[in-house]
Amino acid sequence: GSNASNQTDYLCIKDDKLYVSTKDNVAAYSLDDLSKQWETAGSFGQYHPLQHLTVDGKGYIWCSGKVIDASNGSLVKIYKDSEKTEELNGFFAWSSGAVVNNIFYVTDRNNIYAIDLSSGYIKDFENYSSTTTGNTSGQVVYDEASKRLYWASKSELKMFSVKVAEDGLFADETLLTVETVINSVNAPVIYDGSVYLVGQGGSKAMLLRRFLIMTWPQIL
Repeated sequence: GSNASNQTDYLCIKDDKLYVSTKDNVAAYSLDDLSKQWETAGSFGQYHPLQHLTVDGKGYIWCSGKVIDASNGSLVKIYKDSEKTEELNGFFAWSSGAVVNNIFYVTDRNNIYAIDLSSGYIKDFENYSSTTTGNTSGQVVYDEASKRLYWASKSELKMFSVKVAEDGLFADETLLTVETVINSVNAPVIYDGSVYLVGQGGSKAMLLRRFLIMTWPQIL
C-alpha cells in the first residue's frame, strides 16, 4: 500500500473546518455556517496547494513552504537545524508531502527534507537535483513495503526515490533516479509492487509510466 498526501489542492476539509488558500492568504472556515475562523496573510505564490497534516496529534497546514497551526492560524517557524539559527527557505511551488511516524517529508526544487514539525526543525535532507530553474518539486508518497519515498520532477523529466531509515533519517546512498520522459509533479501511485506516474501537460500529458520497485529503474 501507499501513504500519499491526498489533500493537496487549493482547499481541503478536516475536523469540521474548510481550509482555503490564495496567493495572498490561507483561511479556515466552519463547515456549519462557513464563518471565518482565522486568516493568515502571506505570500503563497502563484501555485499554492495546501495540505492538512497531523503530527503527534496536532494539526498543521502546509502551503507553499509555510507551516500554519491549524487551530489558530499562527505561522510555525521551521529552522534548518536544531540550533534554530536559520529558517527554512526554498522554492516549494506545487510541493506536498507525506507524514511517516510523525516526520513530514517534502521536497523543494533541489532537496527532500525530513521535518520534525513538533520541534520546528529539519532532521535531515537529501540533495537530489542541482537545477536552478523550473518547478522541479512535486508530491511525495511513501511505500511501507519498500520503506521508500517517491516523487517526480516536472523540469527534469525524472522520478526519484530514497529510503527512510528506522530513525526517520534518509538511509545513506539510497537515492535512486529514473528517466520518465514526461513532465510531472503528480503524485506517483504505488500498487502491487509497482510505481505508476502520469504526465500533466503537453503532448505526453496522459502518458503513463510503470516502474517495478524491485527492478527499478526498468520501465514497463
